[in-house]
Amino acid sequence: MEFDHAFLAPVLLTRGGMTPHKLPLPDSVAEALSDAPTRRMIGTINGEPFRQALHTSKTDGFQFLALSKARMKALDLEQGALVEVELSADPEPDRIDLGDELEAALATDAEARAVWDGLTPGLQRGIAYTVTSAKRAETRASRAADTVRRLREGTHERLKRRW
Repeated sequence: MEFDHAFLAPVLLTRGGMTPHKLPLPDSVAEALSDAPTRRMIGTINGEPFRQALHTSKTDGFQFLALSKARMKALDLEQGALVEVELSADPEPDRIDLGDELEAALATDAEARAVWDGLTPGLQRGIAYTVTSAKRAETRASRAADTVRRLREGTHERLKRRW
């Protein structure tokens, strides 16, 4: 796939926030994306694909991509490293990767699926991440079953904080 923007970015370590490592966007890229219909981006970091939101620093206004500890480790990155970034606005910003376990669990319960379909894409994405981020298949299946139960019971608001 061809992306709209390509640039080199340093891995920055910042204080505060949930994800301390960030890739700042060059001003020209940030300006070009200011009119994008979505804050969700697709692209590659050192050739590895990603799909995530673009963030804006509350302290100084720069735009960046957040780097989780898992992505830092997978890409063998450390603070100060220069990385190749390619990105474009996501053509499917509301697409959620449910994973096999959550998809199967929702398919077995029409009531839970109806509640799921009424959630915002952001809440769906957060809950799906909670399920799909588990390393073991048994844990993913257990979280999926618990998610469906809580959707049916109406106690799903606390799902993101559950694990």
